[in-house]
Amino acid sequence: MFSPFLLDFFVNTTDPVFIRRLKLEILTCIATETNISTILSELNVCYTLRNLFLANYLSPLIFTC
Repeated sequence: MFSPFLLDFFVNTTDPVFIRRLKLEILTCIATETNISTILSELNVCYTLRNLFLANYLSPLIFTC
């Protein structure tokens, strides 16, 4: 249902933390075989932003993909 809007759920630097968390959670929920590499690349970018709060939240989400 939301897969066509995949790019809309990428995290923006201007997003508040709670929106970032929701977007990341949605990305893991809409992961498919065809878009998993794109989603994992986005998760990697978020992880390397060095935002410790998001990094702690992101680690378990990566394993759900």
